[in-house]
Amino acid sequence: MIKVTIKIKNDKIFLYKSDGHATSFFTPLKSFFFPKIAKYNSICAAFSTLEWTFIYSVENLTSDAIEKKISPGKCQINLLKEDTKKDFTLLCQSFVIGLKMLHQNYPKMIDLKIES
Repeated sequence: MIKVTIKIKNDKIFLYKSDGHATSFFTPLKSFFFPKIAKYNSICAAFSTLEWTFIYSVENLTSDAIEKKISPGKCQINLLKEDTKKDFTLLCQSFVIGLKMLHQNYPKMIDLKIES
């Protein structure tokens, strides 16, 4: 299971943490005989794509600064200043929408906690 905690203030993410995997025992042979395993890895891939897209979008499309700590199965993002532009807020809202969609479709794979 992927555990996600997001702390939001004024529609902006000021702290984000994720930890875990939807599954971690994937091989092509197993996915042939056990299609659910491939599905879980697709969830992990979708989740990782959302995370990386958010991080690179903030870094390349805004002038706002974040601090990120990334290791296998873990990610932490901290907002370094509260005075951000509208584009950062929009990216945060979009990221949260994507995470909510994944959580709604796969609640047993993604534990999502949002604190305001």
